[in-house]
Amino acid sequence: MASDAEIRQVNEAYRECFSTPAGRLVLAHLEKENFARDQTYIPGSFDASAFNSGKRDVILRIQRRLAMGQGDKTRVAITEESI
Repeated sequence: MASDAEIRQVNEAYRECFSTPAGRLVLAHLEKENFARDQTYIPGSFDASAFNSGKRDVILRIQRRLAMGQGDKTRVAITEESI
């Protein structure tokens, strides 16, 4: 498991990356293209629904990392593989 220091370091890197104008533009594009605010379910298509859900999960993980340390006291369980 990653240490608290490693998690903080990675979270800070995410904030640095996405705090620039270009980073905010890229994040907004990723959110739009990857179901950040949309339903991922496609009736009758388990495979497409699962694929869309995976895309959305990446955006939600980025958003959680950006929120960590910004008044969000919830610590998301992060394994070394995810860093």
